[in-house]
Amino acid sequence: MRFAGEINDDYFFLDTPLSIVIEQEADVPCDSLTAVFAYREDFPYINRIYVLNDIVYDIKAAVQTNEVIFSGIVDETILKSDSRKSEITIYARSLASLLTDSESSTVTYNDPSFDVIIREHAQPFGITKKEVCTRKERSGTFSVKKGSSHYKVIQRFCREFLSTTMRIDHTGTIISDVFSSCSPVFFDNRSGVPFDKIIVSDNRYTKISEIMVYDANGFCMSVKNPECEGTEIMRIRCLNLMESSTGSASDADRIIKASNRKSFTIQLECPKCMLNTIGSPASVNAPWCENRVLYIEKIKYIFDNKGERTSIKLTSRGDE
Repeated sequence: MRFAGEINDDYFFLDTPLSIVIEQEADVPCDSLTAVFAYREDFPYINRIYVLNDIVYDIKAAVQTNEVIFSGIVDETILKSDSRKSEITIYARSLASLLTDSESSTVTYNDPSFDVIIREHAQPFGITKKEVCTRKERSGTFSVKKGSSHYKVIQRFCREFLSTTMRIDHTGTIISDVFSSCSPVFFDNRSGVPFDKIIVSDNRYTKISEIMVYDANGFCMSVKNPECEGTEIMRIRCLNLMESSTGSASDADRIIKASNRKSFTIQLECPKCMLNTIGSPASVNAPWCENRVLYIEKIKYIFDNKGERTSIKLTSRGDE
């Protein structure tokens, strides 16, 4: 890996850091980076930081063509010094932070499209890249309350009008459905991605067995979790449509699916870099993992004096 900084459109390479941690998660808007460098007096006070492949020599060209491993805005720079050493620590977040840190004004859209939402809530901040959305938006009114970040607006639109999980990737591209746009990954110590450690957790307690749905007239209907049928799991919740995000029973389905997703998890540690695979379907050659449809939900990459390694969290997507 090579590391680069930017100050007002001036790009330059940085020293190799003493350590680096990059974290990515499907449900967290921003990727984060913590990089520790040995102190030197002329260390540049950068605005942006980039992690690049070893073969990259033209930084600006790599940024413009999306040949980056991480691209982020520097949030904080800290100097730590004692009698033994002096270090500079840089904390940065990915370009999604441009949308998480700014609030939207109150606005109501009638039958909005994905393109309209991106035009109004992303493009003013310089985020113009997006993948082609293949899903048809449902019709209806989409209201944005004061205080919602622009990221939350886009995220909620995708969840409620497209039934997808959106994400802004490491290149700043807005992906409407992160769980349908990635190549599969096979974890196997013989013929796939190797792993050193594995923890498999099947937590039945997180599953919601049934949701009682109430409307303004007090009418009640039941939405049951098919994964709990034939089991002794009984965890019942209530949903008031007047207080739900879409005002429809689809909210109950989404809550149930989320509970199913959290019930089965796998933690792996791989002796290599696995960044930018969030949302990828995955399979694992290990006990309890057979015939499981899994997805990469969280990644923590570490590089230090012990080498590089990646901690990965896999989850089920429930009955989606």
